[in-house]
Amino acid sequence: KWLDDLWILNVAGVVGPPYAIMKAEPDTGPLTGGTPVILHGLRFIESPMINVRFTDGKRDANCNGTFVSDTMIKCTSPDFAKFGAADVIVRLSISGDPFTVNETRFVYYANTQAKKSMAFGPGLLPGCPAGQLVSFI
Repeated sequence: KWLDDLWILNVAGVVGPPYAIMKAEPDTGPLTGGTPVILHGLRFIESPMINVRFTDGKRDANCNGTFVSDTMIKCTSPDFAKFGAADVIVRLSISGDPFTVNETRFVYYANTQAKKSMAFGPGLLPGCPAGQLVSFI
């Protein structure tokens, strides 16, 4: 018997978009960002609007992605310095779709920044006076 009602359930947040992210290469980079990253996956769609999200679950840093092929998207890791070194997950959204349900990992490590370091440079090594040319092997 028909009861004159119809129910709709939006499962987009559970099922996700029709593409999937599988791996980030490399999967580590300095917390200051700037690492070129290739995202490998399935069924990527060419679009000028690709948003890549690096998140530790509480804080996000987003960057733009560039379509390479239906299995590759390239991006540059965003600066995560204000949050500190962390293991993060990477998801992506193409053309305003919801972010992928599946994810891959990326590890931000603390890197030394010369402007914040008291000891930096070859002048600190024995036999290498400051202001002189030094050869590194």
